[in-house]
Amino acid sequence: ILAPLGASSPDIAVGPKIGSPGHSIMLRRTMAASLGRVSASRPAQAFEAVATRRPYLASGVSAALFLFATDVGTQRVAQRGDKDARWDWRRSASMLTWGFFWYGGPQQWYWTVLFPRLIGQGTVTQAGLKTFADCVLNPLLTYNPCFYMWTGFVKGKTFDESFDQLKAEYFGVCFGSVAFWVPVQFCNFRFVPVHFQTYVVSGMNVVHKSWLSWFSNRKPVVKVAVDAEYEQVECFTLAMTSHVA
Repeated sequence: ILAPLGASSPDIAVGPKIGSPGHSIMLRRTMAASLGRVSASRPAQAFEAVATRRPYLASGVSAALFLFATDVGTQRVAQRGDKDARWDWRRSASMLTWGFFWYGGPQQWYWTVLFPRLIGQGTVTQAGLKTFADCVLNPLLTYNPCFYMWTGFVKGKTFDESFDQLKAEYFGVCFGSVAFWVPVQFCNFRFVPVHFQTYVVSGMNVVHKSWLSWFSNRKPVVKVAVDAEYEQVECFTLAMTSHVA
């Protein structure tokens, strides 16, 4: 029988207070139980076996597929209604190769070796420090510069062109990345086991890389339109000059 409103009863179980150590432990156990149920399936077990034997290869392949599919989808959405639009295969190839080499190399090493060894795992403080290292220092110093230079190279840009685009968009892309990843990675580092953290990021990359793909490719589209308009005006001016002459 429920007690009257406002009354208290020692027999009624009350969960741990939000923000308390007990609440944090409960969330971690819930997350672990959910991941345990997912990992109990046959496909998950097969994938986990491969990820255990070849963690860098598994991370690189899964990230490459995620980013390739994300970019193809982003292009289709951006080109909706444009009958003359064509799939930019170089742009998609740049995302695919970036996912394979970066997430199958440096980023995987950060998450599974460097951060756990230097910072540790399990406490709120450690999760905060890892979030700062991964979501603030990493984009500023390594991720975004390498992303622009590599994807620019695959898309056929020169070093100077890629570097100029990086300089023009550096603060915007860093601010957007930090704002998105800080809350995501804090929860990831705090509640998700280390060997699952890469795959949480791969899932969230669908959202972030859709934005990043659009952000890093939006200005060339505008530039092409401006150049085309300029050429039309130039041709019109030349034709009028020839007519007057």
